[in-house]
Amino acid sequence: MKPLFSFRSSAEAPQKLDVAIGLSAKLASYVIVDAVAGNPVELSFFEIDNWNQNTVSAFLDHFSAHSEYSSVQVSYASPQHTLLPISKYEKIALQNQLQLTFPFQPNSILLQESYADWQFYLGYLVPATIFKAVESKFPACQIKHSFKSMFNNLPANNLSNTIFIEVGIQQLDLLVFRAEQLVFCGTFQYTTEQDALYFLLKICQEYSFELTEVRLQLSGLIDYSSKLYAELSSYFLNVTFRTNSKDWTLTNYPSHYFTLLTNSLPCVS
Repeated sequence: MKPLFSFRSSAEAPQKLDVAIGLSAKLASYVIVDAVAGNPVELSFFEIDNWNQNTVSAFLDHFSAHSEYSSVQVSYASPQHTLLPISKYEKIALQNQLQLTFPFQPNSILLQESYADWQFYLGYLVPATIFKAVESKFPACQIKHSFKSMFNNLPANNLSNTIFIEVGIQQLDLLVFRAEQLVFCGTFQYTTEQDALYFLLKICQEYSFELTEVRLQLSGLIDYSSKLYAELSSYFLNVTFRTNSKDWTLTNYPSHYFTLLTNSLPCVS
């Protein structure tokens, strides 16, 4: 587990805290904020080589047993997921579809979520090692797919021709809108920045986007100096960073790094 960056406020710790945790195949992160004022108290991001019991334990050891957490929200960016229209939903049908798409997953937990506003159900897999350890550490926590947080705080309108992209470590999570309708919700894991660019160009071709009209809204681990940003901005004219409802200036890190985690917090969602 390789530390990427961290922050801890020098102010006196508040009595009540909210926690948002973000996990994916190669990334572990968390933010702790004042449950009342919403100010950042502590945060850390880590690169993960391989999730195992030791890795999960090392990550969860960052949370003090003496702190009172009013809320613990966990977002897991599972690339192993499938969607079913709400009109065709049955629990066993979604389970069967997921197992057909990703067979032979004996060490995973299958979770299901409703996205009623967007008329679909999501089924996804979480490694049992992660799921059981997190629930043991935080019995009252809420575990959701990261798409839940991505859908939070979307603009009320003007979604057309927009691709919202959460950038992790060698992973993109996407929400694609055309004519105010969601047309794609999915994940792409990549090795090089050129791979990521090629995938996005294919998305544009699939949904008949003109590169001059499509808008990329980026959040997560990307900034102006990133190789991925250079690749994207060389093809797409409208590339911006997604706004954050909280002020993270105190941390000296770009606020869009924390958009997904911010959107997980109860005061936002």
